[in-house]
Amino acid sequence: MNARRGQQSRAEIRAKIAAIEELHALGRQSQATRPGFGRAGEHAKEAKKKRVGEDHLRKARRFAHADDGYTKRDLRALYALFTKYNFALGPECLVRLLSVHNNEERRRLTRLAIRQRWPSRRLELEIAAKYGSRRAAGGRQPEVPDDKIGALAEIRRTAATMRRRYVALIGSGGSTLPRAIHQKLRQVIEQLDELEQVAGRGLRSKRAVDHDLAGSAE
Repeated sequence: MNARRGQQSRAEIRAKIAAIEELHALGRQSQATRPGFGRAGEHAKEAKKKRVGEDHLRKARRFAHADDGYTKRDLRALYALFTKYNFALGPECLVRLLSVHNNEERRRLTRLAIRQRWPSRRLELEIAAKYGSRRAAGGRQPEVPDDKIGALAEIRRTAATMRRRYVALIGSGGSTLPRAIHQKLRQVIEQLDELEQVAGRGLRSKRAVDHDLAGSAE
């Protein structure tokens, strides 16, 4: 493969880093003033006050979440990889990578995407092939996991998919929806956001227990 294929200029890399920093700063600021999940409607009020999209604010909060998101140390490590391989992932790609629940697997996939200079579509396909697509599946009755980790992962994926669809629905036709339905959708979005994060914490807790048990058995 051509060593320069997909290589980005320093200006392009700086622009992506600036966008990442902006999203992370928004998320940190929001989490500092409203830690945790927040009550129904709070995201919408804050987004309006900050003059940003509600879904953008949700992404920022998840991006900078102390447990689920990226720390400043994580970002510094990413920037070093960007410089080394002359290729940077944008904030949307990094947010998408948060759907990979295993931290070590997420880091491995991130390094591979940077080293091989994957376009965003390639990264999306790689994640979808192994962890499932963001689009809701139709047709046949879906298979339901019968183990705790699989069930928690499925709950988190489904909640994220439904939340994104409802946010998009409000964005495209919110002004024409009856007020009662509009308000109820916002409440459901808040609940799905909370469910997604609770399931994510359950996944981490279960894996930590399994890791400790495995270590004790050795």
